[in-house]
Amino acid sequence: MAEALSDDDRSDSIDSVVPAYKEEATDEDSGEDDIINSAKKIRASGLSYETTCCKINGTEQGIKKYYKSSFKRGSNCLAKIYLLFHASNFEVTLFQAIIQHDHTTESEQIGIRIELKNVIVKLFQNGYTTPKAILSELDKLKIIQPKASQIASFLATLRKKLYGPAQISLNYIKNWCIGKSIVPNDPDECFV
Repeated sequence: MAEALSDDDRSDSIDSVVPAYKEEATDEDSGEDDIINSAKKIRASGLSYETTCCKINGTEQGIKKYYKSSFKRGSNCLAKIYLLFHASNFEVTLFQAIIQHDHTTESEQIGIRIELKNVIVKLFQNGYTTPKAILSELDKLKIIQPKASQIASFLATLRKKLYGPAQISLNYIKNWCIGKSIVPNDPDECFV
């Protein structure tokens, strides 16, 4: 059972306090309905949520919550922990796998390749502003074409980066009015 860290034990590593465990497969572990995505926004909470996957398993000893590392999509980090909420009392025990985090493996790129994004930006600057027009130009250039929805999403991001947000906020209008409220000396300069 893990011991609580006191002020004088803070120099010790967590490995000496947290016991290691071996993952055991049971029939209860195969349930798909007990996976919870904790990345959902919970209102009136000051905690920051990360995208972690939690699996809950009820046993005679108590409730076990399994957590695995989800650094990025496609990485297969084998580091796992689980918390045992004891059924007999209010104690919680943390068990940690012996395997350390491994986030060095690179996953393949998802979405439009960087080279193709550069070509799409050049086409956008040359006046091809719709996904259909860009797809026809990519076909003429004999370049592998992404989906039209991928191009539309990339163009929306590109427009936002180049031209700013599509909607103007009231705060922006208020600041503009305050900035233009001073009567200028030049009769050709606008004011509100």
